[in-house]
Amino acid sequence: MGTFTFTASAPIAVIALRTLTVQAGEFVMTTLPVARLRAPADPFSPVAADPGTVYFPHFADGGGWATEVVLVNPTDRRITGTVQFLGPGSRTTAGAPVVLTLDDGSAGSEFDYAVPPGSFRRLATANRLGDLKSGSVRATPEDGSAAPSGLVIFSYAPAGKTLAQAGVPITPQGTAFRVPIDTHGTPNQPGSIRAGFAVTNTADDVFNTVTLEVTHHDGTPAAAPAVITLPPSGQTARMLDEVMALPADFSGLLRVSAVFDVSVIALRFRINELGELKATTTTPSNEAEEASSEDRFFAHLADSEGWTTEFILYSGTAGQAASGTLSFFDTAGQPLDLAGPPVSMPPPRPASRRRTRRRSTASSSASRSCKTPSTTAWSSSGRAASVKSMAANPRRETAGTSARGPIPEH
Repeated sequence: MGTFTFTASAPIAVIALRTLTVQAGEFVMTTLPVARLRAPADPFSPVAADPGTVYFPHFADGGGWATEVVLVNPTDRRITGTVQFLGPGSRTTAGAPVVLTLDDGSAGSEFDYAVPPGSFRRLATANRLGDLKSGSVRATPEDGSAAPSGLVIFSYAPAGKTLAQAGVPITPQGTAFRVPIDTHGTPNQPGSIRAGFAVTNTADDVFNTVTLEVTHHDGTPAAAPAVITLPPSGQTARMLDEVMALPADFSGLLRVSAVFDVSVIALRFRINELGELKATTTTPSNEAEEASSEDRFFAHLADSEGWTTEFILYSGTAGQAASGTLSFFDTAGQPLDLAGPPVSMPPPRPASRRRTRRRSTASSSASRSCKTPSTTAWSSSGRAASVKSMAANPRRETAGTSARGPIPEH
């Protein structure tokens, strides 16, 4: 295990994947964040010269779950600090340190890290078959040290067979976030999809009121808002249908707002045809981030031979309408046609009405001659547009994709 460092002569878009072949020969995959190499004084560095604490909204250890915390140093100087595991707390008590045992035999709730330039520090829990402990993780740099990059990877292997793994990146603090979600079927039955969330109160001295709101694609409320109170340094991780009555087979937008700063992650759980749990995470967009008109890039897509790719585009900035063009390219940089009818969004409506919309493209033996242009138009006013490839063609090149329009990175 190590780090992979590379440079390019021109700007590039990058994604990293972590794959695992489990005991039954099944394939499990999650994504990993890629950190830009920057000196600590560089104001454009994502690790920032900001020495402040960074947060991972969720970890789980026990009950079949295990967690790896991976801290990466993307700077040219040694970084040092501490990693602390905190429990969720309660309505009356703050989130308290949780004692965990790591796979190297060490135990505690707080662990030091010292990471040389371009290297990493890994902490993996070792109580998968014990009682479940969960909460949040925070990494606090020492004075004068830059903050690390990294992620938390939690995996589920209740009987020694890894069924799911998902990465939780460092998420920014803020008071308002939004993220697209979907649900399907009867919970815990094969084919079902459930939406979950984890929120941690980054303040260690105040109780924090968090409001959850969901809207349909037409901007109307899908359920009554849910209000949760988090104690100082507290956290909660729940299924969304446990805190509000969602419509059946729901597709829309979740907005998480708070009085004080929080860190948020969305989770998507699916029960596959074998009755096995699969999980992935979605990083919400921070409404406080300024919208950009620069091109955005998805570094990879795969279509056919068992693969599908879904792109979800939405305006993540409050009051910001978005429109633009989604273009597909093959590995040689040439326009790539995907089978199916064109997908587009209706014109933006007033920004006060947040909207989501989901559409799919599909091909079959009867419609293979119908192809989606390599460029697809879309527009949104707080909505989410979903473009999903479901081609039946036996071979398909993998390719990169770019999105043009005033949308924030998400």
